[in-house]
Parts: sequence; structure tokens; C-alpha cells
Amino acid sequence: MSRIFAGAKRGFTIIEISLFLAITGLIFVAMIIGVNSSLTQNHYEDDVRSLVDFIQNAYSKVISVEGDGKGDSTTKAIYGKLITFGESNNLAGTSNSNHSVFIYDVVGDIATNDSGSTLAALKALNANVTVGTSTDSKFAGIADSFTLRWASTIETTAAEPTDLKAAILITRSPSNGNIFTYVKTNGTLEINKDRATNPNILLNALNNNEFTMAELDICVSMDRKPYGGRRKDIRIDRLSRGSSGVRVIHLDEADNRCQNL
Repeated sequence: MSRIFAGAKRGFTIIEISLFLAITGLIFVAMIIGVNSSLTQNHYEDDVRSLVDFIQNAYSKVISVEGDGKGDSTTKAIYGKLITFGESNNLAGTSNSNHSVFIYDVVGDIATNDSGSTLAALKALNANVTVGTSTDSKFAGIADSFTLRWASTIETTAAEPTDLKAAILITRSPSNGNIFTYVKTNGTLEINKDRATNPNILLNALNNNEFTMAELDICVSMDRKPYGGRRKDIRIDRLSRGSSGVRVIHLDEADNRCQNL
């Protein structure tokens, strides 16, 4: 009887305790990794949605034009929005270290005739952008910026991508009010860097025929690679005339042009 009682009081051995602690530690590490991975994926999805919302909202603002109340509406009109990716400087003229995206009002002279294509009309109306400074107060133009919250980057579709340098021109036709989308894919417009020396930077780009109707694929990436290096593709359709022309090409779609890293 005493032997049975003594055996029942036997404690855990060092080996058993070590095994318990090791297994518990592995489970804890696996849980932490799983939580971090889930948070990273949620952050990535949030950045993708935010960028899509930003671009779609630009279409809404072009459709329902709003000025800042400082413009001279008797000589100037707002014809659209310009979105730039990959500018070197921010609105303050310093380094764009946050990789912000910028949006500007496209302002031109009041239309006096209905002839010509939309781009030709914008050239004739001396269409340009303003940056919301006091020297631009004669225009009804404003400028703003957008930064991805979770430090995602906006990249090209290449297998070894670089920061995307491009521009989207969303504009109303001066003749009939229809919405058209044009893109510049051979580099961005360095408005915040060059506006002092090149105040007509948009007009010059229009005169040089740097904007065309074409699809634009915007790849969103994170350093932590939440999907094993795969990237979602935000596509601006060639004939986009509203927010429905901005869509996300998901990871498993064959049409996703954002190469795996």
C-alpha cells in the first residue's frame, strides 16, 4: 500500500518538463508567426484598397467639379485631375521620402469653341496644373497628396521592379463633357521639383504628345511579402470613363501582369 502511494506522488522528470516547455514554445512561436502574417496581409490589403479608392475618388471629383473658391471662374475652368506617381519631391519641395502620390487640378482657359479632340482642346486652352500656393490663387486649382499607410511601394510590372514613374490624366472633354483617361508611362511629371523653372510642365507634356490612351498597370508590393512575393495589379482601363474602369487583378488571375518577386 505504501509503495502505491509513493508511486502516485512521483513528480515530472527534467526530460518531461523540457519536452513540455519546448512544445509549448513551438506552439507559441507558431501562433505569433501566424498573427504577424495575418496582420501583414491585412495591412497589404488595406493599402491596395486605399489606393484604388484614391484613384476612383479622382474620377468622382472630375465628374462633380469642385474648386477651392479662390479661382477666377470668368477666365479659367477646371477640366480634370492629374495624378503623378514617382515624383522626387513633395508639395513642400523637399524629398518625397514617403513615396507619396500627388493629385492636381487641371486648369485651362474658358472654352470658346467645340472643335478638335480632347487633348487638342486642352492644348488650345493652355491646360496646366496648380499646386495650391499663394502665387496660384488666380486659378481655381488645388493640389493634394496620398501616402500608403503601411509602407507598401508602388512599382512597375517588371520581374525586377522599380518605383513606378507615370501619370494619369483624367479629364472632361471641353466640347461635350465626356470623361476620358490618358496616361504617361515613360516617366512622371516632376511638378513639385521643376515648377519654379518649368511652370507650364503639363502644357509642355501635352504639346509633346506624352499622353496617350493606354492601360496602366500599378503593382503594389510590401517588403515583408505577405503573399510570398506575389503582387496585386491595379489596372486603369484604356477606355476608363469612371471609377468602374479602375479594378484589381487578383493574385491568382492569369491576367495579373505584376510579376512574382
